[in-house]
Amino acid sequence: MLIDLPDTVLLSAPRSVSITGCVFPFRVDEPEPWLCAFPGYPECWLPIFSDLDKLREGMAQLGAEPNQYTVKKIDDGREFLLSVQAGGVRVALDPRPDPVQGTTRWTEIVAEGAAC
Repeated sequence: MLIDLPDTVLLSAPRSVSITGCVFPFRVDEPEPWLCAFPGYPECWLPIFSDLDKLREGMAQLGAEPNQYTVKKIDDGREFLLSVQAGGVRVALDPRPDPVQGTTRWTEIVAEGAAC
């Protein structure tokens, strides 16, 4: 299931950071991560969060109910990123929708040395 976000989206320049220990939402109804669609970007995005509180807040802002997802922890950031990117999915760290301004801010995460 993809979530449509507000029309205006601000994208930061891709950069490489450690995401080991970050968390991401996993769908309850299907065995797959929760993906988002950002307007203007044809790729699917996997939202990941630096901590559980940010995940809960971010998922609430995306309109997801807590019973719709479980939480998975990233044990090996580089392996995780390479796997996700091999599937054509981009990774958004701590997406923050702003319904008042109609924008979403996030940091795109790429594996060091990987093409984005």
